[in-house]
Amino acid sequence: MPRTRWVLALAATGALAGRAGYGEEVKAHRIRLSEALAAVGRAPAHRAGAARVGAARQAVPAAGAWPATVLSVATARKTERLGVVASLPLPVFGTIGANRRVARAELDAARRELGAGDHGAARDVTRAWVELARAEAVADLSERSAAREGELARITRTRQQSGDASRAEVVAADAAARRAAARAAADRSAIAARSAELAALVGRDPDVALHAEGGLPVAEEVPPLASLRGRRAGHPEARAAAARAEVESARVGEARASRWPALSLDLEALYDDPTLPGNDYRVGLTLELPLFGRGGARQQAAEASRAAALAERARTIAALDGELVAAYRRYQQARTLARDLDDNVLPAQREAANLTREAYREGQGGLAAVLEADRTLIDAEVEAIGARADAAIARADLMWAAGGAP
Repeated sequence: MPRTRWVLALAATGALAGRAGYGEEVKAHRIRLSEALAAVGRAPAHRAGAARVGAARQAVPAAGAWPATVLSVATARKTERLGVVASLPLPVFGTIGANRRVARAELDAARRELGAGDHGAARDVTRAWVELARAEAVADLSERSAAREGELARITRTRQQSGDASRAEVVAADAAARRAAARAAADRSAIAARSAELAALVGRDPDVALHAEGGLPVAEEVPPLASLRGRRAGHPEARAAAARAEVESARVGEARASRWPALSLDLEALYDDPTLPGNDYRVGLTLELPLFGRGGARQQAAEASRAAALAERARTIAALDGELVAAYRRYQQARTLARDLDDNVLPAQREAANLTREAYREGQGGLAAVLEADRTLIDAEVEAIGARADAAIARADLMWAAGGAP
């Protein structure tokens, strides 16, 4: 086979391989962004958080249990008698109520943390879905580029046969076609990694290919920054931090209640005591004084933990505010760039590349100009894809920082 035909066959094989990859993609499981987000509630991370909520829920009734009743039975060697003593604790100083408040606060914190986890998972899923859509868009672009370069190689061969192109131009066109085919194959194979990342987040088999149905979303308008910043206190992360502070506040109450004496009701019965005219019964109260229990130190430690939790809540809100402003600025920048590229740059670049190629087809101009125009067009299209993807990721970050859809 002549060298030029071999090169053209190689380019065509690369294009067909790319198309085969595309065919496999079509057979892959199509998943829209909304479907991926809906799967967050069924993902392993959500199930783990839900299990923690269930455990915290079971701890609430357990926290209301009274202390154990002490029952003792005794007899004497020289006196034939039987003594039975029951000591019933009386939690009259709020210890059970304090325990219940801690358990309820921990349940609320578990629920808040589950919500914050799902909110963060939605951002991660959106990012992974956008990266998959970006990889697919780049692969499709590479396939189109490979087809264009293959066509250019054919045009160059036709011009050589008519004596209007040199051998060097044919070799350069063939090299460009082979390079484009290799790039298309590499970009197509990169989709599998992005698909596996998304599948792991939504609880699917990572070895089963996914396809980002719908492609990269259009960058839409978002509310003003001032209105988004007003949502900081209602952010799931801020609410989870506030719930953790409530847990520490409940522990302060628990520590205070533990400083009170422990009261018990004692009931004693003596049976068959020969020294008594009959059975004898006694009722008494026992007061346990926590004189050396270091209750004050425990309370101080609880109060310090509460202060740390409140400081963490303030830090969380401040960090969210910074991430919100940064994500808003990134989104505006990427959205502006994407619109400029789509509306102004790409149409001009496509027209320039098509005119240069058509002129070359008609025997005017040189190959270098066509290759340069094609490279410039590809660079602009890759930049446009990147800007759209960056805008989508920045919007996902903005949605996360705002606490919900802006």
